[in-house]
Amino acid sequence: MMSKTYKEKTYTSYRKLVNIPANELREFAAFIKKHRRWMDTRPIEKNLRLLSKPQTQWNANDYSVANHTIKFITNMKKVKNTPAVDGCPSRRDICLMIWGHDPQGRK
Repeated sequence: MMSKTYKEKTYTSYRKLVNIPANELREFAAFIKKHRRWMDTRPIEKNLRLLSKPQTQWNANDYSVANHTIKFITNMKKVKNTPAVDGCPSRRDICLMIWGHDPQGRK
């Protein structure tokens, strides 16, 4: 069984890193599905599920998904970024956004 401290730490870290609101993440998912069909949108779907649930309803799987998201975003932020081309975000930034993180620092 997970401790209350573990749950709070995971949830706090998750909410700090996933900084794109659910409605915007849904719109981004629709854009990706329409214009970048080759990209995997499962991370968006998993994070939308977490964003739509209050923490009190999270189960062990939800905390596992949240930790996976935390690890991915933390590691991807360390990857060297390339400049945006013609207003289109870099691949790194698109990957971060698929995982619910706006690299421009939205709060």
